[in-house]
Amino acid sequence: MTVRSTIRMMSAGIAGIALVAGILGYAAFRCWARDPGLALAMAAGGIVGVSLVAVSAVFVGRELALRKTVERGLKKLATVDELTGISNRRGFIEHATGVLELAGRVGRPAIVFLADVDGLKAINDRHGHAAGDLALAAAARILQLTFRSSDVIARIGGDEFAVLALVDSRDGGEGILPRLRKNVDFWNGRSNQPFAVSLSIGAVSIDPSQDRLEEILARADKDLYEKKGFRRLVTA
Repeated sequence: MTVRSTIRMMSAGIAGIALVAGILGYAAFRCWARDPGLALAMAAGGIVGVSLVAVSAVFVGRELALRKTVERGLKKLATVDELTGISNRRGFIEHATGVLELAGRVGRPAIVFLADVDGLKAINDRHGHAAGDLALAAAARILQLTFRSSDVIARIGGDEFAVLALVDSRDGGEGILPRLRKNVDFWNGRSNQPFAVSLSIGAVSIDPSQDRLEEILARADKDLYEKKGFRRLVTA
């Protein structure tokens, strides 16, 4: 049962109790002159009804708060990558779709980046899967440092990350890759791990008002594959 349906059901119950309490109160007022004893009984019933309404309202408030907390937790589990703390593929699709719709309405250009962590299998084989997990977490952190909080950053599977970035039409996002290289170098220079983080990047400029997200990802993946075949674009 959803929070909305629970609200409707409980609200209907409270409204029913309140209606009965109101009827009893009105009836007690009307028959006071003829039968005070009956009037007092009705008034007592009305008071009980009002008390039930108050108790029910408190219960409903607590129940709804609990249900909302649970639903938020379930949604987070469904859309957030547990290892890196950023969005997963499902979260990326949900958030990026909304951002693209907004960008299309205001005419804001955008770029989609795909990033692979180079040599992840070798890191796992040589240093263990814990080291591979650390490399993935480091890649996520590097991307977070490079892009803005308003950009959509996600790990969409395995060693692959995706970013949807709205760009300033004046520079077309030209400063993004140099900033990414700088942050990769910074992490590798400060890290005491026995491996370096290296990323291959594919990127496509898009028209948010026309391009579909799945098609955009396919184009970015193709660009990444072609570049990865020749060179690593962002490396230590």
